[in-house]
Amino acid sequence: MNIQGQTPRRWTATITLLLVTLVWGATFSLTKGALVHIGVFAYLTARFFTAALVLTVGALLVPSVRRSFTKQTWIAGTFLGTLLFGGFGFQTLGLKTTTPATAGFLTGLSVVIVPLLAYPILKSIPHPRSWIGAVVALVGLGLLTGVDIVSLHVGDLYVLLCSIFLALQIIYTERYTVELNALAVTTVQIAVVTVWCAASLFLPTARFHRPLIPDAFAVHAFSYPIVWIAVIVCALPGTAFAYFAQTFFQKSTSSTETAIIFSMEPVFAAIIGWLSFHNTLSLSGYIGCLLIFVSMWIADPSIRFRRRRPRVPQRDI
Repeated sequence: MNIQGQTPRRWTATITLLLVTLVWGATFSLTKGALVHIGVFAYLTARFFTAALVLTVGALLVPSVRRSFTKQTWIAGTFLGTLLFGGFGFQTLGLKTTTPATAGFLTGLSVVIVPLLAYPILKSIPHPRSWIGAVVALVGLGLLTGVDIVSLHVGDLYVLLCSIFLALQIIYTERYTVELNALAVTTVQIAVVTVWCAASLFLPTARFHRPLIPDAFAVHAFSYPIVWIAVIVCALPGTAFAYFAQTFFQKSTSSTETAIIFSMEPVFAAIIGWLSFHNTLSLSGYIGCLLIFVSMWIADPSIRFRRRRPRVPQRDI
């Protein structure tokens, strides 16, 4: 049988979004190391501010992009930025009282929330294969993270809200990318996240009950190389490039497929952890990784199988 594949643009979108997910998975350990020395929202503020600065310079250098900062762009970017911050914010709150494994699994619930919300928002019914792929990816996430869904904690509600916000961000990105300039929308989106993160420095939840000044003005934290290295790496490829790529390439793929691709993040994190830190996975973890890989193929309706017709031998006359 022959595999009839994707169009070149669709393949480019899939590969690029996979690259984005690889970057996120690769920076997980780097971010974890940086947060030993700096508060969460201080780190996020520095990360998103750096990314917003780079995106702004890039946008202003291109005349066509400068003209794309219309009222609709500002509205869309502000809305997407608020949704994205909601995902980061609620995940941060949830991590205070839940385990990383549970947080990873519940965040991954966005893979099934996206097709549920796609119809009422986008007025489009996801392909049946997208539903199957989403469920397979969710099962894979459960096996990979080893989550115990029986004993859930209060913080899990926050992480569940995180997955809803991230799902909405993916869906509305698909909605807005049809008509608006991707770089302009991404620039506004990341700038809005920066503002929200900076404002959160002054909230009690952001300080984790410590004095305000060390978190709000964490200049001393940058004396640790891992902090500024993490900020630069996560800001440039992990934020500026990542969210521009998502905004640009969701024109060529669906929100459900994007969510399934993004569910590869813990897989890449596990692989890199094994290669770099010799972390080991259980058998269920390996099976979970395999299921998430398979789910991407299942969810893509453009990949289909066609049976070859048997060749009938011709008789000589």
